[in-house]
Amino acid sequence: MPPTVSQTRLAWAGDLPSARAACGMGFVSTPELGHDAVELGARALARLAHRGGLDADGKSGDGAGLLIQVPHRLLGGDHAVVCVFEWDERALPLIAQAMAAAGMEVLEWRRVPVDASSLGERARETMPGIWHGLIAPSDADADMWESRLYRARRAAERQASASAVRMYIPSCSSRTLVYKGLMAGTRLADFYLDHTVGANRAWMRAREAELEPELREVVWPEGSDSASLDNALELLVRRGWEASEALMSLVPDAWEGRGDLAPAVRDFYRYQSTKFEPWDGPAALAFSDGFVVGAALDRNGLRPLRWARTRQGMVAAASEAGVVAMEPSDVVERGRLGPGQMLLVDTRDNSVLRDSDAKERAASRHDYGLLADRVLVPVPRRHIELEPPSDLGRLHRIHGWGFEDVKMVVEVMAETGLEPVYSMGDDIPIAPLGRTPRRLYGYLRQRFAQVTNPAIDPLREKAIMSLRTLLGARSRTLEPEGGIESELSRRHHPAVPEHSRLLELESPVLGAGELVRILEEATLLDATCAPDRPLGAELKRLQQEAEQAGGVIAISDRRADLDAARVPIPMALAVGAVHEHLLTTGRRMAIDIIAIAGDVVDVHDVACLVTIGASAVHPYLAMATAGPEREAAYRKALEAGLLKVMAKMGISCAASYRGGLVLEALGLGAEVMRMCFPSMPSRIGGADLADLDALARSRMAEATALPDHGRVRFRKTGEHHAYNPLGVRTAQKAAAGADRDQFHEWLRTSHMDGPQSLRELLVLRESASPARLDEVEPRTTVPPFAGTTASSRSRPRDSASRPHTSSAPTSSRSRSRRARSPARAASCQV
Repeated sequence: MPPTVSQTRLAWAGDLPSARAACGMGFVSTPELGHDAVELGARALARLAHRGGLDADGKSGDGAGLLIQVPHRLLGGDHAVVCVFEWDERALPLIAQAMAAAGMEVLEWRRVPVDASSLGERARETMPGIWHGLIAPSDADADMWESRLYRARRAAERQASASAVRMYIPSCSSRTLVYKGLMAGTRLADFYLDHTVGANRAWMRAREAELEPELREVVWPEGSDSASLDNALELLVRRGWEASEALMSLVPDAWEGRGDLAPAVRDFYRYQSTKFEPWDGPAALAFSDGFVVGAALDRNGLRPLRWARTRQGMVAAASEAGVVAMEPSDVVERGRLGPGQMLLVDTRDNSVLRDSDAKERAASRHDYGLLADRVLVPVPRRHIELEPPSDLGRLHRIHGWGFEDVKMVVEVMAETGLEPVYSMGDDIPIAPLGRTPRRLYGYLRQRFAQVTNPAIDPLREKAIMSLRTLLGARSRTLEPEGGIESELSRRHHPAVPEHSRLLELESPVLGAGELVRILEEATLLDATCAPDRPLGAELKRLQQEAEQAGGVIAISDRRADLDAARVPIPMALAVGAVHEHLLTTGRRMAIDIIAIAGDVVDVHDVACLVTIGASAVHPYLAMATAGPEREAAYRKALEAGLLKVMAKMGISCAASYRGGLVLEALGLGAEVMRMCFPSMPSRIGGADLADLDALARSRMAEATALPDHGRVRFRKTGEHHAYNPLGVRTAQKAAAGADRDQFHEWLRTSHMDGPQSLRELLVLRESASPARLDEVEPRTTVPPFAGTTASSRSRPRDSASRPHTSSAPTSSRSRSRRARSPARAASCQV
């Protein structure tokens, strides 16, 4: 639960994005037990160091790690090993108690020897104590033992969280052991002296209702996208899934647009899509469960991955060719992975499975085509005309529309089938500083891909993009393979009950035809306020009604059309409040949300509702404004725009974008964020529920004429524009005549309407006693901390680039000290 905030106008921290930039990975598999795989894996990791982030000290990185098989010969038996990062001395006893409660014994704790001098200053300041706990062998079979270890680990983590014990468990297994740290890839071997050598989070949180209480809080909230996927994948493997099949389900191929897939493989993906939304990121993966080691690319294929096999049976794969040294004469096969492809090596029989072989093996376990046909109910598009609202003009006003929204947005989209295009730049104030009221979507800003997944071109990469949407209650999504599948595959099994079937839609943008079909089995919730009830109370009513429902709920504000006294609730608030409440109560996977919204005008509005948690949106007022004969064109424009918005985040599937809260609030206070968007950042605070309630009610009393807000083009009575005609004229006069008076006039007109952006709210204060030169950084130490543009601007002159490049840190690799340990496979990530 979020911390209590006493004042609603305080900023809401939310889930602040972290600057992680790792994109190098790979694996090495050898046919014989030994230290070679570990040695080669460590060298490959060092050669991929340039693919990770590096601090100015040349040592601190954004993380590197190596996963190996547990060295049982070195340990003298089939022991399990728990690796612990300890910042609190209570951590080790807590873990030992959790193991004992699960019927296991920690025989010995061993502090892992490290060389702290190999770390940078920042990493040294936060370095934990690193321990290995040796756990006595178990009489249970291997899979059962792994499950018990996993449960004990989760129990320890939950107890640590409840007791405020700061610790982290990278691994706890009888098969695999993880060595990792906040360092560059070149430093891992130097640091570990014995060297035996991360939207989706929200939906895993929703699925936790299926788990026993001690297994919940699966995804580590502070982890990277790689750590989050690792948490989800580990859970599935510990519950009986094959590692490769679990990964295929979480990170599927772009099967919707591929005609060359085997029918059985396509059926596998179609059925598994009813259980999981695709994870868009990390882009490249190396994985192992201790028996099978493999590598895979996501559906975008925007990371390189090369592999090679020698005549001795060694297989190596990495983000770049050559990171694992091989004699050319020994290499019998080499290749690269393409988008959505994988490579598997089973160390039990040293078999190598290429992409098609691995996927066909997974698809052959069940008749997935039969399963998909029984669970999915396609809803085709069909055009029907619903009764239009009784008074379009009145509804436009109470939902916050303006003249430009009708004439320059909706009508243009309905006429052309494309988003409107204007001149570049947005020179009006941000929503909380503007002089005209904004709809709530104006307070929500889209984020874009900056770290792991680059942005996608939705036109050239159309084959991997998908708006396919499923509606309905989902259950037993974490059931291991062979559970519900075996039940459904029995010939005598009856048809799947209606409440367990999913409606299959082409897009989250609903036309009237699909809406009528959905409403046949949906529960309708009223998203309007009574005259005597505040907005907060109505949102709580919606939450309670949603919790009592099941299947599909349709949140609609159309009652405002029938009852002039009802005030429509901003649909983003309604969807957000219901979505978060259902997550908190564990009911989200049993209930799906669609929004029937009158305040949706453009692509941004639809994108906001989808990423806030709506599975589908029906913009009834906009479609009525476009008219029945132009509804298809308007809908086409919305869908193309939604693909573009998703692509900015490197997300290719609507299912992955849904519920991801890929937004940042600008001008909303903590009360609003806590109730409706607790995982969304809102750094400056702003309006609370009472403010938004007053704004919505003020629209009910406005004049009958549709206001011209002047946000697209300048209007004297509309929104202020930084580049307004008066300001442009005075600036031209000041520049042409070097006229100081005209320059001051330009300054006056530029700020006559107050601040336009956040930076204009900053006030610099001069110190009463200026600092002495010897109290500040000398000029010689500043360049190493200076940042330059990340984009290529063509090669500058040497004299221009030298001040930056001369400060780049260099490092030499010191001789690493390693204790030899046996292993067949190692996978690394930097």
